[in-house]
Amino acid sequence: MGACVVFALPGGCSIIDDHWSDGSLLSEGSGTISFRTRSYEVRRGDSVYGLSKKFGLPIRTIIEMNYLEPPYILKIGQRLAIAQAASPDYHRVKKGDTLYSISRKYKVSVSALAKRNRIKPPYRLYVGQRLDLPMGQQVIQAERAKSREKVRKKTHKSADHAKKQKRSSRLARAQKELRPPPRSSSRFLWPVRGKIISKFGAKGKGLHNDGLNIAAAAGSPVLAAENGVVAYDGNELGGFGNLVLIKHSGNFVTAYAHNAELLVRRGQKVRRGQAIAKVGRTGTVARPQLHFEIRKGRRPVNPLLYLSRRHAQR
Repeated sequence: MGACVVFALPGGCSIIDDHWSDGSLLSEGSGTISFRTRSYEVRRGDSVYGLSKKFGLPIRTIIEMNYLEPPYILKIGQRLAIAQAASPDYHRVKKGDTLYSISRKYKVSVSALAKRNRIKPPYRLYVGQRLDLPMGQQVIQAERAKSREKVRKKTHKSADHAKKQKRSSRLARAQKELRPPPRSSSRFLWPVRGKIISKFGAKGKGLHNDGLNIAAAAGSPVLAAENGVVAYDGNELGGFGNLVLIKHSGNFVTAYAHNAELLVRRGQKVRRGQAIAKVGRTGTVARPQLHFEIRKGRRPVNPLLYLSRRHAQR
């Protein structure tokens, strides 16, 4: 799940898909988005995460618009394209709507949606209510198309061809590097021993946990749930703190968040049961714990249905 956009939930986290497809500026809701793009010069201390907070944009928006690559390090003086909404789209609340269902429909985070509309716990909505939507997928689609057109006009064919060859070569190496080894078992190993403090599923108030949160002693080893290859290691993704993503054969990905220390790096192959991190409380949690997710393709699944004999306490 390359890197994925994330947002924090009380008592846990969720991961949002990183897939963007070409499309129209017309939304599925009741309005359209008009926007403008500004150029921003990177200053000392800037980071992708910090700029996302400063301009109210998803991290993935900045990454995709500027073709940034892991580990997303910015250089002083670097120019970035920043999209800003002139008149944001909106959604008219219907019966059965929740903040979570609306956030999934428009590919925005629950926290950004609540903040945009000044909605506070317990996040009650009423039929007919108008919710302004934060910058999201549709702006990225149009901005990426515009950016590609500008690049084509300003770049000589020969330089463009050389760039494509270099990119293709880098992509081929990355794909080979991230090809996971065969699995050793049909069931995943529990990544840590401890007490389950938040289970998979709806948490009320329109919120949802896409995995399990397991309380454990700080510094306890976090184990790889199965043979795989590290697809991401870092702390660029907001509420997750220090995060590891491991790609497995069979189109599975496991996620391990809130770690105190990471012991593996992107591209490294790991074995089932290998220590990959140490339990901590980085990100938006108050006590040492591991947030653990299993994804089949882009879809989060209930880890309890895929894990081996239980080691955590319910």
